[in-house]
Amino acid sequence: MVGDYGKAEALYTRALSIYERALGPNHSKVAVCFDSLAALRGALNDYPGAFVFGLKAQAVNQVVLDQVMDIPSEELKSNT
Repeated sequence: MVGDYGKAEALYTRALSIYERALGPNHSKVAVCFDSLAALRGALNDYPGAFVFGLKAQAVNQVVLDQVMDIPSEELKSNT
């Protein structure tokens, strides 16, 4: 069914839970789930909710990038 946002959110949330348990909280698939939830919230005109999920996706992506590139994030740089 097109536009069944309630079901979509439940499925994204379930996928997020599975990925976090199976892969850990700092995996790119976790970031994709957060990004999908952000897009869904935006489609529902819940911009504060979309912003929160977007920030979570960004934070996970930063950790993944730091692991791949082996460089500390800006926050870590400022704490040293």
